[in-house]
Amino acid sequence: MKEFELIVYNRWGEQLFISQDISTGWDGNNQETGKKLPEGPYVYSLKGTTIDEEKIDLNGIINLIR
Repeated sequence: MKEFELIVYNRWGEQLFISQDISTGWDGNNQETGKKLPEGPYVYSLKGTTIDEEKIDLNGIINLIR
């Protein structure tokens, strides 16, 4: 990947995590406060560009299970 951005939001649209490093994933914590988030659904947005110049724009829901 040449470009990468992963953002995770809660159900109210509050941004909880952002990374532009493909090797850094979300650990289920609020990135700003460090607090563990409760189990449940979270919304993600994944955008990027591959080395072949293919654009990626994915959105969906991920369930956090502890």
